[in-house]
Amino acid sequence: MPLGDLLRDLRDESTLWTVLASEPEDESHVVRSVFSWSYRPLPEETAGVFRSLGLYPGVTFGTNAIAALCGMSTTVVRHALDALVGAHLVEQTDADLYQVHDLLRSFALDRARNEDPEEKRRTALENLAHWYLYSADAAARATDSHLRHHDLGGVPRPETEVPTFSGHQDALRWFDRESLNMSALVEATAEAGLDALTWRFPVILRHVYVFYACGSEWERMIESGMIAATRERNREAEADLLEASGMACVQGHRYPEGLERHRRAHELRRTMKDEFGVAMSLNAIGIVHLRVRRLDQAAQHFRRSLEILEPLSKRTWSGIALGNLARTHLEEGRFEESWSLAERAARIHHETGNRLSEFSCLTTLCVAQRESGHTEQAFMAVRLALEVAAQLGGSLREALALLELGMLLVRVRSWDEAIAAYQRAAVLYRQGGDLIGEARVLEATADAHLAMGRADDAVRSYARAIEGYRSGDHYRRSLAHCLYRLGELHRDAGRDHHARREYEEALEVLKGSIEADSSGLRERIEGLIRNGLT
Repeated sequence: MPLGDLLRDLRDESTLWTVLASEPEDESHVVRSVFSWSYRPLPEETAGVFRSLGLYPGVTFGTNAIAALCGMSTTVVRHALDALVGAHLVEQTDADLYQVHDLLRSFALDRARNEDPEEKRRTALENLAHWYLYSADAAARATDSHLRHHDLGGVPRPETEVPTFSGHQDALRWFDRESLNMSALVEATAEAGLDALTWRFPVILRHVYVFYACGSEWERMIESGMIAATRERNREAEADLLEASGMACVQGHRYPEGLERHRRAHELRRTMKDEFGVAMSLNAIGIVHLRVRRLDQAAQHFRRSLEILEPLSKRTWSGIALGNLARTHLEEGRFEESWSLAERAARIHHETGNRLSEFSCLTTLCVAQRESGHTEQAFMAVRLALEVAAQLGGSLREALALLELGMLLVRVRSWDEAIAAYQRAAVLYRQGGDLIGEARVLEATADAHLAMGRADDAVRSYARAIEGYRSGDHYRRSLAHCLYRLGELHRDAGRDHHARREYEEALEVLKGSIEADSSGLRERIEGLIRNGLT
């Protein structure tokens, strides 16, 4: 046809190009014509698969996901994807892993909106969500999560095959590959008003996110789920999502927010007479009190949780509350009681296969044994903790075990090995985005340098720990303690001006501390300043 007619035809193909094309106008016509002429010769079945790719909200995809989206067999879809790769409309990046350029995706979406009815497009999104929900549920059930699982009753089981998982690590690998796709899918279902699907994703995925340092993407998913669950008046889902939100806040060291979320979840579960849920919420509230060192309140909540759990024969959760009570006694300095409870809890978790909680109990046991002077037994506990961390995956658990190992090595004066363990732990915390965890390691490193008589190295490590603690508004006691120790080093070196600066900042930090046992440190610093730092 004449060039003018061709350009007019191509211009009519889509209203998106004037916005999307970054090339000059003449060049954008060339891009449009390439796309259009590559698309038009496709067989109808293959063209239908290509249009469906415009509806796919994620970045990368496999054959089964697109088969669910299209409502076709995987064999047909695989042949269609091969043809689209041959036509350079789709790129294959790995075995059964594909992606589409953004402009081609927009072209495919435009074709879908022009050629496929709205009802068909909505059904395709629902089918994709069903497949991902069942896949995510299978992954969640393969992990070592101890949270209560959600029943997918009412969600049609997809005809397309759902993946199966050999265990915890296999499930986490799938989640790593698919997390961005599911996040985008939740945005799409929320925008489409598919409430019953939207809230189910974060309810299921909280079983996986418990193993990760949570970010804004996860919290946005929870928020979308909460809006959807509230519209559906599903109080059980609301409580589960409040619990997930509380966990994310606590992982992010935002303790007042976490406490508020867990209290709301507790109240909802109490009004629903959900005894098991109430026990879980009491345990979660106890954890927040433990983190901010309100130890009496933490112990009370863990005991109340245990009182509810034991008649319910919830052995795994009894072990969880028992382990948390052991940790509370550890923080109280009641080392023998902590040792006894941590051993009992670790044994329960080993027998029930709850490796995540077993890890926590082993680290508690290690510290209790170390502080009780039983170093050899503490080394056995920390080595077991490192083995469990490796089986679970997730660098933050390995980092915590390495931190405890370093403290043990310091106790036996194996200085070089201790510093090496600390360095590895600090790297893992930084890679995992946990600046507070890294600060804890740097503080321990500074203490080790101080014990070795390396005052200058200790000054540098305390200064770096202070930077990390400043990133978390609710870790004031630790920040103040490092400022105090740094001030002590300056004072010992005759740098009274620097010492006073650190002491005064420590006092300012402690003014806003929500940690219950900060008064002793405050009084000690005030006394130093009052007496002229002598």
